[in-house]
Amino acid sequence: MNDFSLEHQFSESAATIADATIRIIASRGLDAVSVREVAKESGFAAGSVQYHAPNKDALLAHAFIRSVQRQGERVGAIADKDDVLETWVARLAELLPIGGVRFEDAAIWVTYGSASATREWIAKLYTEVLEEFQNSVVLALGGSDQAKPKARLVTALINGLTLDNLRVPESEADRILADLREGLRLLFSG
Repeated sequence: MNDFSLEHQFSESAATIADATIRIIASRGLDAVSVREVAKESGFAAGSVQYHAPNKDALLAHAFIRSVQRQGERVGAIADKDDVLETWVARLAELLPIGGVRFEDAAIWVTYGSASATREWIAKLYTEVLEEFQNSVVLALGGSDQAKPKARLVTALINGLTLDNLRVPESEADRILADLREGLRLLFSG
């Protein structure tokens, strides 16, 4: 069994290879990933791809880890707003499929969530990320026991909006954000 870490550090070339793998998965699915396809997408030789990821599982794991790290960087870069709800909306919007790398990362989340049902090593990584996300929401809500159900509901809101809007045009971003805002408002007002 593979033992992949969410703390994996990517060199510039390894990040480029992982990003290429993400693009392949987001556009064609997990089964389209191969050393040859990643080499073509990344512009690296097949040997260079294999140096960074010696097998398909490593390519898939690195793509997931890189995607999670990209999301974390984007969320972490959002400064606090004057309104707490708007801070939540701005940060969580980075997880939704509203264009560019946000679409790619949302597609990765949906794809790996589905794959976690049949691939144990993906389930391990996916569950670890899910638990980290929920724990961060609990902490942001004050760390109380009452925050745990809200954290699960925030996860359900993000997952639902992601799944429902994965192939919606980027022009629908304002509506998706309005749905996010309303969902969070309902969750936090109770």
